[in-house]
Amino acid sequence: QGSYTPKENGSYVFQSEAADDAPLGTTATYEVTDITGQPKEEPKKEEQSEVKEIHITNEQGLKDIAKAPDKTYIMDSDITVTSDSIMVEKEFTGTLEGNGHVIKGLKQPLFSSLKKANIKNVNLSSTIDTDADTAALAGSATDTKINGVGILAVIHSKQNVAGMLVNCTNTSIESSYVSGEITGE
Repeated sequence: QGSYTPKENGSYVFQSEAADDAPLGTTATYEVTDITGQPKEEPKKEEQSEVKEIHITNEQGLKDIAKAPDKTYIMDSDITVTSDSIMVEKEFTGTLEGNGHVIKGLKQPLFSSLKKANIKNVNLSSTIDTDADTAALAGSATDTKINGVGILAVIHSKQNVAGMLVNCTNTSIESSYVSGEITGE
């Protein structure tokens, strides 16, 4: 009579014993490895699910867009900004869905630049006074879609100034507006 025990590494241990449970005197044990035809179990890989949408509710959430500027961001509330700097210094290539919420207190553009970005349904309230080229949404936009963006702003610059974008190339702007006082020297 014999028995075998599978081991975790794909090898097997065979052991023989007498059929009538009489002592054999010596027990023989054989270990066989690399048995062909036996599938080896692959270690399980943890699945990494990519975050599809990132929800933001505060100023830090806006600043964190710079860590992953190619993602989709959803605003879940109005946000008041206290920083004097541009919120997103890196080129933004993702989507910002504002859900009709307002970003208040901007003292610089929300984005430094946009490329192949989608900006939707967000309102900006800005008071900007600077010596540099400036606008409320971004300094430049290329291949970008802007829809449903409202800007209420007082913007003054000693350089080029605009309400929404200073420069844009191949960019569409729909159902959007700028209202306020915009002056340059």
